[in-house]
Amino acid sequence: MLVTKPSKRDNIGLLDRQLRYDICESDRTRGALIFDPKERRGVITIGSDSFVAARLSSRPDEVMYQALFRLMTGAPKPPTTPFALKDSDEQVLALAERNGRGFSVTRGSENFALRRRGMFSRLYELGPEAGTPCLGTVGQPKLFTRQLQIDLPASLPPAFQVFLLTLILDLTLQNMESLSN
Repeated sequence: MLVTKPSKRDNIGLLDRQLRYDICESDRTRGALIFDPKERRGVITIGSDSFVAARLSSRPDEVMYQALFRLMTGAPKPPTTPFALKDSDEQVLALAERNGRGFSVTRGSENFALRRRGMFSRLYELGPEAGTPCLGTVGQPKLFTRQLQIDLPASLPPAFQVFLLTLILDLTLQNMESLSN
């Protein structure tokens, strides 16, 4: 099981708004995650390998007031912009597209559904398809903690596991932004 803990912010500056996490496995640091909420982009480092989790297009998703205006005018819904996990050679390793309260995730020929466990739960379940038993969970295990956990099978690469966590971070920040508008 991978656990992310907020990392120390030494010599970074007061205006830095990036979310920084250490990725740990059994009290041993395996890598880091740096998520920039403004650009909606995460840099994942596992050992000496570096990965990027970002949207394929810079077009922002519509927020609540834009959706309401679209419904009132009868305009068509704009297409979603998928999230991609890329390695250092810019090769796409996984794609995720938002659907309702979760994500449809594709990794190679495998398709997964990342969905919220329950209405008040902060954990998301990963399953092969909607309605099938879950492989594991990703998210915040308790309400008043800054620690995030990734409890998935070891057969899934660590970069893919942290990519799923990045999706949840982005969705949470997007929901907070939508509510503030």
